[in-house]
Amino acid sequence: TAGWYSELLSNVATTRLDAEVTLGLRPISVGRSLTLSAQGGVRLFGYGTGESRTVSAFEAAVTRELGPHTAVSVGYAHASVSGSTPLLIDVVDPAITTSLSVRHAAPDRYALQASVAHNAAVPETVLSGALSLAVTPTLEVGVSAVYNTRLSAFDDIDYTLRRVCDCLDLAVRYRQVRQQISIEFGLVGITQRRGTYVPRSGRPGLAAEQAAPAPAN
Repeated sequence: TAGWYSELLSNVATTRLDAEVTLGLRPISVGRSLTLSAQGGVRLFGYGTGESRTVSAFEAAVTRELGPHTAVSVGYAHASVSGSTPLLIDVVDPAITTSLSVRHAAPDRYALQASVAHNAAVPETVLSGALSLAVTPTLEVGVSAVYNTRLSAFDDIDYTLRRVCDCLDLAVRYRQVRQQISIEFGLVGITQRRGTYVPRSGRPGLAAEQAAPAPAN
């Protein structure tokens, strides 16, 4: 992907070229209600300022289904970062993280997720939660937050309005802590950003931006 970014807080305006390669295993059934999943990859960034950055990551998780709509996961993730970035939205920390998360979803109504993660590379413990509500079959609103216990402050508080219709996925997001507004759009099934997520000093992965909760439909 390629785009142009302007940040008021950092007083930076530049182009960005972003390339990502990810390999993952299909979920493997370990027991009657246990599944194992894993993925890894590398993400490369090039900026109009001449700077470049590489993020490589691996993560694995064991998930237990507690019911048709509820699941608990225990995960491990490792992420390394090299190079530099002029954009605050792309700043991420190296991570060696263990996590515990719970997700509950009511199809076509809402999705709720909460997690706790400890990053031994910093070290720090991060609490996060997300709630998304389906207003209509194609319109969703969501709020998510990431709280850093080491800093005793919120890393991120995001408010999202998302619309999915035909082949278009459009999201408008306001990130309160960083005072950022973003507009994202993509083709459903081709450029979805609903996988790994890297909050600032949070759970490691490949995507620098916060992925909105998956639509309830």
